[in-house]
Amino acid sequence: MEAALTALFMTPGKHRKALAYVERIRHTPPELRDEFHQRALDCWTDIQATLCQEREERGEAASRPREPSPYDDNATWKRWLRDMREHPQSEGNFKFLGIPCVCQGYQVPHIEGARALLGFLPRHKGSTIRGPLRDVFLCNAATLLCMPEQYQWVTTQIGVTITTPRRKQIYNTTQFGNETRLDVNDVARYFASIGVTMDEAESWRAWATAYIDMELEERLASTHAPLLQQAKEQARARIDNDPN
Repeated sequence: MEAALTALFMTPGKHRKALAYVERIRHTPPELRDEFHQRALDCWTDIQATLCQEREERGEAASRPREPSPYDDNATWKRWLRDMREHPQSEGNFKFLGIPCVCQGYQVPHIEGARALLGFLPRHKGSTIRGPLRDVFLCNAATLLCMPEQYQWVTTQIGVTITTPRRKQIYNTTQFGNETRLDVNDVARYFASIGVTMDEAESWRAWATAYIDMELEERLASTHAPLLQQAKEQARARIDNDPN
């Protein structure tokens, strides 16, 4: 059995099959794994660690594929997500906040939500910028969008009207707040100023819910965690109390 596992895990042509097998084990609760599958998971971890060390000793650093543009289609994003998950440096653990891997695939509503939100941010060489502004904007956008009809409620509370027609305008830190002074109201004001409709905002709720769940799972100690945890609890309460 050990020899069969080693052959599966070490054969380049079987890497995708091996990764899919390991992912199924990872998503199986420990108490339901039998001894063989647990040994397989341990073996995979050891092999990946050894390969990583060997690459480092050879001075190799496999380049990661660049994140697609928000304007690339869903198929391009799915291919990039798959390639990143299978990349040697990822060791099968790659996650993109807001786009969960479900049954070895990625759901279209989550990808479309991520593309839409990333499309509001400045870009560099085709890809959306990374850094504090991106993190703060996405966290507050997810907080705004995770709860049914929250966008409508916030715009009413702050007294802004949704502009028509819908137009394209990159988020402006001078007008709406930068990474040090940006909140849910700023995101709502920005959305309203470019004509984001209630229906459009509701269509991004799958992304927002997944983003919050994955952010809390990956970075529970982050500065955004209390805000996201509160939003998650409020959204759950709103949904539980909805008779429809």
